[in-house]
This record gives sequence, structure tokens and C-alpha cells, in this order.
Amino acid sequence: AVVGVKKVSAPATRALSDTELSKFWGTVETTEGVGPVMALLFKFVIATGGQRIFNICQTTWDDYDLEARTVRLFHRKGRGGQTMSRPHLVPLTERAVAILERVKEINGCHPWPWTTTGKQHIVVSSPDHALADWLRSEHAVIEGKQPPSFSPRDLRRTCTQLMQRNGISDQLSDLLQAHGQTGVANKHYRNNPEAALPEKQRAIELFEHALAKVLGKKQTA
Repeated sequence: AVVGVKKVSAPATRALSDTELSKFWGTVETTEGVGPVMALLFKFVIATGGQRIFNICQTTWDDYDLEARTVRLFHRKGRGGQTMSRPHLVPLTERAVAILERVKEINGCHPWPWTTTGKQHIVVSSPDHALADWLRSEHAVIEGKQPPSFSPRDLRRTCTQLMQRNGISDQLSDLLQAHGQTGVANKHYRNNPEAALPEKQRAIELFEHALAKVLGKKQTA
């Protein structure tokens, strides 16, 4: 008899090096084929510690509180047609707020910050196409070599490993990126997004310090 073998997906491992991250940050806005809003979206994902890019794409201006410097994301998961939506409140650094102010100059008249048409938010496939344009450009050449390709999800992993290398605890990193925030205790007791904000604020400040060193710029947090 044929023995069935379960399909197990290999974990992805691609993360940008500090040199790659710095080069990407410094050149994505001047890459042909990558529009200004899309370029700023990539920077915003990085500046917020590697939030899920499509969750950010889905936000409206109502989800942002620039006075309190927060954005409210909604993570949706579910099986069998039942979807669970849980809010994730993310603190914003001065770097992230500065990016949003630039986006507001472009899309302040639309419901969504992250739109290129004004008719809907950026769709999930668009960031992949934009990254492919950057990887094909002259900007992607580092020390005469083309770096391995990467996806928008790899930016999230890059931020995770940047925190890890700079001594930020896994607990703070997971909290900032909304990793593993499920289970009975989180569902019934730790279910107030505002209560976790002070710890997330500490995490984003530590992350910003690490990011500033990589980008070689004055710390902005």
C-alpha cells in the first residue's frame, strides 16, 4: 500500500543583511517602476518593526492617531469559514510619523493612505511586483553582486532578526509584531490593546535605535 507523506513546508530563511537593508532603504524611492507611495509603504513596514504588510495596506486614515502616535491594525485568522479579528495597536516613532506625513500629502484626500488608484487600497500582489523592479535595477547591485531575491514577508523577518542581533528580547519582539498572541489567557484576559502599549513602546524605541545604526543616520525616536 502507498504510504502517504505529509507535506511540510520548509521554513523561509531569507533576511536582508544590514548592508542590503541600508541600500534598499536608500534607493527604493528612486527606483524606476516603484511609485512613491509603494516605496514609502516598504519604509513604513520597516519603521514599524516589520508589521505584516497587507495589514498595513488595509488601514484607513481613521486607524491612525498621529497625536497619540499609534496605528490600529487588525489581524484576521480563522478556519472553516470562521474568521477571528483581533486588534493590534502599534506605536509610531518619529521616523514612521514623518513617512505618514509624506503619504498624507499624496493621499490625504482618499480613505486609505496606501493606495495608488484612490479607488481601493494596495492589493496583496503589488508589493511583490515592486520588489521585483528593485531587484532588477542597478540599485540592487552590492559590491558588484546581485543579492538573492526577497519578498515583502522577508522584510518582517529582517526586522525580527535585527531586534534579535541587538539584544531585544523575544518577548518584546513578539509583542511588537503580534506573534503568538493567541490562547486562552490572551483571548480572555490580555485582550486590551492599550494595556500592552507601554511594552510595545519600549520595543519600538529599542528597534529604532538598532535601525538608526544600520541606516547610518541620527536616531529619530
